Amino acid sequence: MYDGMHSNIHYWYNPGDGNNYDMRAAKPGGASWESGCSQDLPEGDKPCDNFHTYGCWWVSSTDAAFFLDNNEGVEVPFNFKLASDQPTVDVSKCKIDQPMGMNMVSETYPSPWVELPSDEEITDPSKNTTLYDWVRSYELLDANKPNVSSEDMYMFEKHIHCLLKPQESSEGSLNVSVAYTANEDCKMRIIVYNDNKDIVASEDYDAYAGYSNNEYVIDTKAESGNRYYVFCYLLPEDSQSISDAYETDSYVTTIK
Repeated sequence: MYDGMHSNIHYWYNPGDGNNYDMRAAKPGGASWESGCSQDLPEGDKPCDNFHTYGCWWVSSTDAAFFLDNNEGVEVPFNFKLASDQPTVDVSKCKIDQPMGMNMVSETYPSPWVELPSDEEITDPSKNTTLYDWVRSYELLDANKPNVSSEDMYMFEKHIHCLLKPQESSEGSLNVSVAYTANEDCKMRIIVYNDNKDIVASEDYDAYAGYSNNEYVIDTKAESGNRYYVFCYLLPEDSQSISDAYETDSYVTTIK
């Protein structure tokens, strides 16, 4: 049963000896020749039932992380192994550090991942077609520095989200994790209220175009045992009023 996503790292390596070697990453934490990783959908779900979001973060020249439906990813180190019938090569030179592109293909792979389709299934248009809603690539940039944005970029809607319950980082301050998306440079405002609805802290931050997931330390003079309300606003870049917010998210926390 094909009930999730299977991912691997695989390429042909030419060390200059006139041969191409079939290089594959080992399974995370294992020495099996069968490469890659697997992630399952909820029980009873199949990839063909609905659209799903599949992603890969090229972390470095030595590892990548694969994601299914925006859940926590599985990181695959490029621990390249050779098939048993191939000579030994210096795998330390097998760095994936050159520019790559994306190819969208529809293929079948035999066991151990899935069973091969029958002739009838291959010729059935309801089963032999792959549909893509969208394909995107991203560049990893510093969220705290201005980036080149385009007025023609319509990749994101304007959203802001408090990712985690704000935690006390030190006496009188809170760590607030926030993610946002925007097509153009914006402003983010974090306001902390006490139980009396008094503002105990208010900070503005640059929210540069793109997707950002960042942590902010807010000096609140928070006192142990008290409850606080953390509001995050995504505003136009030049706005001074929270009434202009594109979107707002909030969280309630109690200092222990």
